[in-house]
This record gives sequence, structure tokens and C-alpha cells, in this order.
Amino acid sequence: HPRRFLSEIDFQVYYHHPDEPEAFGRTIAEALASGAPTILSPDFRPLFQDACIYAHPSEVKEIITQLYSDPSAYRERAEYGHTFIKENFGHEVHKQRVRELIGEPTSTPRAPRRSQPRRTVLFFTSNGAGMGHLTRMMSIARRMPDTVRPIFATLSTGMQVVRDAGYFCEYIPRSPGHKPAEWNAFLEHRLTEIIRRYDIDALVFDGTVPFQGLLGAMEATGVPAAWCRRGMWQEGKSEKIPRRAKHFELVLEPGEFAEDYDRGATVEHREEATRVRPILLLDESEVLDRRAAREELGLSHDGLAVLVGLGAGNDEDTASPTRLAVEKLLQHPQIQLVVAEWVIQKEAFDLPDRVKPIKTYPISRLLRAFDFAFSAAGYNSYHEHIGFGVPTIFIPTETQLDDQPARARYADSVGVGLCLDPFSEDGLERRLELMLNEDSRQEMADRCRELFPGNGAEDAMLAVEQLVMATSTGGTSS
Repeated sequence: HPRRFLSEIDFQVYYHHPDEPEAFGRTIAEALASGAPTILSPDFRPLFQDACIYAHPSEVKEIITQLYSDPSAYRERAEYGHTFIKENFGHEVHKQRVRELIGEPTSTPRAPRRSQPRRTVLFFTSNGAGMGHLTRMMSIARRMPDTVRPIFATLSTGMQVVRDAGYFCEYIPRSPGHKPAEWNAFLEHRLTEIIRRYDIDALVFDGTVPFQGLLGAMEATGVPAAWCRRGMWQEGKSEKIPRRAKHFELVLEPGEFAEDYDRGATVEHREEATRVRPILLLDESEVLDRRAAREELGLSHDGLAVLVGLGAGNDEDTASPTRLAVEKLLQHPQIQLVVAEWVIQKEAFDLPDRVKPIKTYPISRLLRAFDFAFSAAGYNSYHEHIGFGVPTIFIPTETQLDDQPARARYADSVGVGLCLDPFSEDGLERRLELMLNEDSRQEMADRCRELFPGNGAEDAMLAVEQLVMATSTGGTSS
């Protein structure tokens, strides 16, 4: 969309072909209105006056380099161009021209409503093996009041889902070839630039490790910050990382349904955190019922439907369980089988014809279509399946820090799902036999409804809003 495209460029350089004269310069006006300094041929000076920069093409590179290296001058140029368009070609100017032609309107216009100054919050996430970091931040951002403008910066290649949801999102690539010191210096520079360029009032980070580059940008800008620090770390790993909480005004801990099995490093630091219930992207009212979800997926209303969603499949360990689960399920002709392909998935699964692949976000909106599911035990999938009452065979994915096996074992111990760890063909067949029993599925669904504490996304939003409001009044967050 033009609005999205223009919001993501820093300059517009526009030289039209001399044999194709512009009737007006709408492209130029749109770029100026979006805040992008614009470099043109001098032919446009009579129309746009000093709102643009006029130069020969050979001079463009030096102009951009000099202006971009001076944030104050860049901002002044961007704001001047925006103001020029508003005052000369904006809606009010157009209304005045029409008014001069046809006179004043016969009805009295409504008085404009007074609005509070809008604050801007930067949600910054690491990449991760899945979509957990981005999804938790979107869960909070979409519930922020109108007085707060959320924007995103992320290391995740899944950034498109953020843009599709209507948020501005800066993608910061992480090159595996960079040494840690080099990459952290790059990250500090980019985040500092983003914080200053977009007048960030508060920052919320979701990731396991607050990078040194992040901490450097926070120190350089003085921006108040929160760390959304998920629990369920593997026992004995990364025990020093929670100490970085001292750099943040707020430590927000998303709830863990399996917290009784949490033996990780964050357990000893819970007193410093603001704890909320598990954070889900969607509320109960946003999840389609069985009939509507099946209609959207093109599934029959009769018979069993099963979802297999074991991760992005970017490594053999995930792809193999998916293939074996599909093979076993296809032995039952009555089953309608759907396999979830992740947004960040590098290659599509090679699936038999009877299997329906879906690649949609968020998939939680369609979970009620299924009688049961196979799922990894990452934070999002685990809490969505239990929160929306879907009987699930949890097959933990091996990660560097997230204790997925503990989540899966806890689900099994309290009767909301089944744990398949370690993964084996015999174990898969035994658990599949249980899931094919309607009474067993109903017991699991009932236990989900009985034990799940509800969505904590609204509570998390209120904690972040408190941090933002404290910055606007000069106070500090508790």
C-alpha cells in the first residue's frame, strides 16, 4: 500500500523523463506529506518552492549523506515539507477553495473533540525459533488505548504479520557473520536512531537476553523501558541473565500455565516482576466457533478434523515428527487432516494429496474447527490450545532455553493434554488411540475450561500503559 511504502522510506529522489512532463507532481506531494525529504529537478521549484531540495542527479548522494547524518536538520526538513503540503494542498485548503465557489455550509460543523497528546511506544523483539516474541508484543499493542501509538522493531523475519496488522515495523537483520561486538554496535546505532527519529516515549522488549546493543541504546537515549521476560527456562541455564532486569523500569512476566514445573533461572527473581496471566493474542470472543471455522477452512461439518502444527519445520527434528504424525493419521479414512505451515517457514512441507496445508496468522482464530491437535509446546501454541479447549498431543521441540518438555509433562499431569516425550512411533500410536476416543477428548476439553486462568493480555497492557503515563508526568513506574 502506498501509505505503508511511504512510511518506510527516508528520502524520495524523483527525476521524471524530460519527454514525460508532470501535470502536477502528486507523487512528490505524497512523499512530502509522509515526511520524506524530496530531491528534485529545479523544474519543480515554482510549484513546491523551498519545500524540496533541487539538485543535479550527480549531487544527490552527497546531499542524502549529509542530511541523514544530521538528525536535527533531517527532522526540520521533513517537518517543513509536511507543513508546506498541509498549508498549500491539504484538506482545509481544498475546503476553502470550494467554500469560495459555493459559500458557507448551511449546517453548523461540529466542534473538534479535544484529544490527549499521543505517546509512542516502541515494541522491540528478538527473533526466536517461532513467533512467540512478536505475538506477545502484538497482544499488548492491539489493546493499547488510542492515546498510545505502538510501533515495532524486530529481528524476526515474521515482521510481515506486524505490518499486515497495520503497525509500522522496522526490520533489523542479524547477520550470522558478524562478531558479537560488531553486531551489538550496529544494533545500538539502529535502535538509538529509531528511538530519536520517532520520538519514542517508552520501549518494551520481548526476548530472552537484553542485548548489549539494546542496553546501550537505552542508556544513550534515556528512554524508559520494560522487559517482557517469559519464564520456563531450562534448569541450570543462563542463570546470570535475569540480573539485567536492573536496567529496566518494569519487568513484565507473562503467566505460565505450567509454572509449577518451572525450575528455570527466573523463578528466584519473580519478586521483581509484575506477573500477569498467560498472554494470548485473541480473546475468547475473537475465536470462531466450530461451524464457522470449518466453513472458512473448507472442511466438512461431519467427521473428525485434526490439526498438526509442530513448528516451522526449518530443521529435520521438527519435520520428521510431522511426517510420521501425518502417516499415522492418514491410516484413518474418516479424519480430515490439516497441517499448519508457519509464517517464518523456509520450505513448505511435502504433503500427500489428502492433507490440507494452511498458512494463516493467527491460527488460533480457527482452532475450534479441530477435534484434537498435535502441537509443539512453545509458549503461544501451548497456551492457545489449552486456553481455547483443544485436546492436544504435545510434542516438545528442542530449543536453546525454553523448557518445552516441562510444559508438555505438566499438561499431561493435570489432564489437559498428552505428552509425547521422547518422541517414538509406539508412543505416537498409543496417544493417538486415546485421542480417537471421544470420551477422552471431552475430559481434556473440560479440564482445559476448568483450569485455564484466562487471558492476561489486558493486564499486561495496563502495566505498560502505567509505565508510559509515568514518563509523561515525570514519575517512575512501580
